[in-house]
Amino acid sequence: MSDQYYDYSGGFTVFSYDTGLNKGWYYILNTTGNDTRGAKAYYPSGTVPYYDNTTYEIHLPGVTYHYTDTILHEYAHYVMHCLYGFNYWPSGYIEYYVDKASNNITAWIEGWAFYFPLAVDNNGTYYGSGDNLWDFENKNWNTSGWDDGDNVIGRVTGAFWDIYDSNSDCAPWYYDDFTDGFNRIWNTVSIMCSYDLAAFKWFWVVWNGTYYIHSPYGGKAPNSTYNQQDWTGALMAIFQNSIDYRGAGDANCDGKARVDDVLFVANHFGLNEGDPGWDKRADVYPVGGGDNKVRIDDVTCAQHNFGNNYDCK
Repeated sequence: MSDQYYDYSGGFTVFSYDTGLNKGWYYILNTTGNDTRGAKAYYPSGTVPYYDNTTYEIHLPGVTYHYTDTILHEYAHYVMHCLYGFNYWPSGYIEYYVDKASNNITAWIEGWAFYFPLAVDNNGTYYGSGDNLWDFENKNWNTSGWDDGDNVIGRVTGAFWDIYDSNSDCAPWYYDDFTDGFNRIWNTVSIMCSYDLAAFKWFWVVWNGTYYIHSPYGGKAPNSTYNQQDWTGALMAIFQNSIDYRGAGDANCDGKARVDDVLFVANHFGLNEGDPGWDKRADVYPVGGGDNKVRIDDVTCAQHNFGNNYDCK
């Protein structure tokens, strides 16, 4: 449907401008100028909504039409397939749980699909069919029952959301005060798909290579499109969601391992997650996630990497 259909009566229809596929289509069109046409909704028997990447069909059985986020989730799969040019769909997709580790391909595909309705609704809570409620805003390294890292769908969704949103998460071990909106995420995803890349780590590699120039002396060069604060802010929004792409020993995430990093780690020596004064940034070893305590191996990591400069590890 190329005309706006306003749902004045507050009913829920799959093609409604307010609640359905057109809501997602118009969001992309109005935000990025991209006209992602051709989505087809089918209403088969069964209970599980899904996107069929062989027929390009969105299957919305039963009472799915009551759940805007589910409709937009399945539409997001179609959108991603469009960006891949319909000639490619990442292999290696497996069954998943939102809060548990799967693999980087599944986390990428589903992380995007859970994020898209959040952006359209400008709300960090996902309310899907079967009354599934997921709060992607209030998650961090300390979230009970959630696995960590970029193989977890919910962590990828949260990272997208914290890059996008205007909410600051700042105490006591929240680190996201970054707000950027939809366009750079869309642009980065588009570039990735054009090169058949399918992992959140590639998202950071493409984002990093597109928007920043690295100084040989550490940090971002003055002629970068976006500055050091933007780079650190983006990485900390990702870090907020238990995805740690900092360089080894770079506690404060400025692209340099220096004396201030060694001192930061040393000043938190002996602390465990949950202790007063705890700061996850000091947990630099093992690189990429740590072990939720600051010990001699963290201090040693900061010391051994002293003088290193980082762009993207």
